Amino acid sequence: AYATLLFAEYDDEARRLRGFAFLTAKPLLGVVNMGEADAGRIDSFQGHFRLETFAAGKAVALCAVSAKIEMELARLSPEDAEAFRSDLGIREPCLDRILEASHRLPGRAVFFTVGEAEVKAWSIPAGSPAQRAAGAIHSDIERGFIRAEIIGYEKLMEAGSLPVARDRGWLRQEGKEHPVADGDVINFKFNV
Repeated sequence: AYATLLFAEYDDEARRLRGFAFLTAKPLLGVVNMGEADAGRIDSFQGHFRLETFAAGKAVALCAVSAKIEMELARLSPEDAEAFRSDLGIREPCLDRILEASHRLPGRAVFFTVGEAEVKAWSIPAGSPAQRAAGAIHSDIERGFIRAEIIGYEKLMEAGSLPVARDRGWLRQEGKEHPVADGDVINFKFNV
């Protein structure tokens, strides 16, 4: 109960101070540049450098990179870069990690819409219901929302295409209150 009271007081204070745009009230994205010797610790750098307490802050995100290694990887073909990254124990490129952290920090999520000729990414507040997510595309879709046909990105990649995923029964039919997850691929059904 005490922690809830503290957070409520913090939220009230944050709301009162919002108009002043203090630099210290802004979210903080810290990028830690690690040497080549520490490249294998990129996924566990917070413990290695004792940054857990700092990273646990309300508006703080930390991301580790090895700029020298990333520079070398940029000169390689995508296949060679992936093999080199795998040998070093780095699971994904630094740009992907930084983009993910910077998008998650202000409480945003990304969903995708897929068409014949294009794929679009849409940024919404994390946990937004499907009907409000539809409004990110167009207000008419939000107003005429019927349902959302949803599949997670990883599951779609496993299927290889939307028709294959549909044949396997992997697309879910969700209503307007369904919370959209980061990485969902959505086809909105609407009537205006």
